[in-house]
This record gives sequence, structure tokens and C-alpha cells, in this order.
Amino acid sequence: MNTKTVNKKSFKLLPGKEKIKTLLEYATLAPSTHNTQPWIFSVAENSCKIYVNPSLYLREADRKGRYIAISLGCLIENLVIAAKHYGYYQDIEYNIALKNIKQYKKGDKFLIAEVFLENNGAKEENNELFDAIPKRFNARGPFEEKALPKPLKDQLCGIKKEIPEVDMTMVADKEKILEIARLTAKGMMAAHKNVNFRRELSGWVRNAFSRKRDGMSWKSMRIPAPFAGFISYMIRFFNMGPVLGKLNFKSVASAQAVCVFGSGENMFSWLQVGRAAEKVMLSTYAKGFNTSVYVAAIDIDSLRKNLKSIIDSESEPQFLLCLGYMDQKHPKTARKDIKEVIINE
Repeated sequence: MNTKTVNKKSFKLLPGKEKIKTLLEYATLAPSTHNTQPWIFSVAENSCKIYVNPSLYLREADRKGRYIAISLGCLIENLVIAAKHYGYYQDIEYNIALKNIKQYKKGDKFLIAEVFLENNGAKEENNELFDAIPKRFNARGPFEEKALPKPLKDQLCGIKKEIPEVDMTMVADKEKILEIARLTAKGMMAAHKNVNFRRELSGWVRNAFSRKRDGMSWKSMRIPAPFAGFISYMIRFFNMGPVLGKLNFKSVASAQAVCVFGSGENMFSWLQVGRAAEKVMLSTYAKGFNTSVYVAAIDIDSLRKNLKSIIDSESEPQFLLCLGYMDQKHPKTARKDIKEVIINE
């Protein structure tokens, strides 16, 4: 779950820009890689421009720029859901000149999309996805033996039709899930052999004394309290890949289903993957179940090729979620104040 509390002031009494800022409070509860929150906004009276912050591009964990785009896609989906809830969604225009994130430098303005927001009189007040936005979290650990209900499965399959740019493959076969778990463990071990990857990751791990409003807290990572004070040091200087590989294997292997998102290899397609993934995460949470993000099998080309073969997909795998049930509390993750991510043009 998320630590930020959304402004509960009567939405209809707020002026135009303040309405949009309230909608952005929900939008920014979206997940992002390492909880970097790589978004910037420019707010007008009836629209909001969404930019990506190139300085938050993770050069080791996200070499293609895939995950920063998927993170922005999750944010866009939250914004659209919140706007529809209040009857303020009009349209969205994507930047047709989108380039790969690696082509931009720190300080560049990198426009992703502009969302037009104005009263349309068509509220969706009973939308369970909207209610799930502030409660959603990335679950960590093994799932319990509790089957996904058929209505939820049917709902998730319906998302394929809503976002045609994305190829969703739902895997429920236990043998295939075990194969995916093995690939995930291999990917995790390979990643942690890379000193530069560990150095970058350690910079986003927040120990028990940190007051930063981004990154991954030791609690959300389910790190035992005795290690909380120096977990960043451990990740940076010790290869914990074998241990983490085993833990990841157990978690993925326990999933009731694995959802793999495929698409084209470009920024626009990855944004759509993010929108589809956020729909799946919110839909799953709304029905009392959980999702976990595991992308280690996608980051390495050879493993990704094997994953594509396992799920028998024509499109390239871009993102992976595990679905199941966990009867345990998860700590909230930090979010920046909305004032920190709004710029004046």
C-alpha cells in the first residue's frame, strides 16, 4: 500500500488546476521500478502534460528504457481511472515523436502524453478499480494455495480487448509456472553478479533511518529488522544473487497464475503494457487477491527467448506479473509530495 493520503476535500468545489492536482494524487500511487517515481507534470486549467524525468533512468536495471515507460503507463492508467470516476476524462494524446529514453539527457523535456480533463457529466463512481488505487501494493513472498475465482479470470482476460496493442498471456499450468520460476531465479543470480547493477540497486534501497520519499524501504522488501540498518551496504558489496534467486523461485513457483505482457519494442507499446498491467493489478486487488512483479526472466535475452517459447507467444515478452493470495500485511511505500513533481511552463 502507499503512504500518501489523497486530498479528501470535495472535488467539485476545487478550481480547475486543483482538481487536476487531486487526480494526480491518485495517478502517482502507480508502481515504478525501484519506486523511482520518474514522472513530472505541467498542469493547465483543463489538461495535464506528462513528462518523464530522464535523470531517473536506471541504466543497469532498465537498459532499454522499457520499465520507465511501463511505469509511466501505469501512472496514465491511474489518472484515466480517477478522472473517469469524477466525470472529468476527455481524451489523451500521446507524443507521436516518442524516442528511446537513452536518447535524452538530464534536464531534457521528454513529453510522454497530454491528458485532457474537463467535466463531461459521466461519473463512474462505483468503479472498483478506483477504490483499489490507494490500496494496491506489490506483494512479496510466497502465495497461499487459494485458487483465483473464475469471475476474476474472466475479467482479466477481457483486458486484452481493451488494449489491443498488448498481447496478454495468462499461464495457469503448474509445470510452465515452475519453468518460469527457474528462469526468474537464473535471471536474478545473473543480475547480482554485475557489480554495477548492485551499486545502482543499493542506491535505491532505504534503510531504517532514511527519510527519503522514494526508493524501496527495508520493510516493503520484507528484510528482517536486524539487517535493516546495513542492507544497502550488503547489496552493494556482496553478491546475494544465489539467496535471492532461491527466494524468487519459491515465490514465483507458488503463484496461481502468471501473466506475461507482450508488445512491440518501442516506447508507445511499453506505455500500453503499463496501462494493461495496472488494470490487471488493480482488478486483482479489488477481488481480494495479490500481484507480484518479477522481470528477471525478461532482462536477459537468452532467458527472454526461453520465456517466449514456454508461453508460446508471437510477441516479445515485456513485463511479468504473478497472481495469487497472501494473508499478510504489507507495509506502505513512500511517495513524493505532488508539489515536487509539478513544473511551471
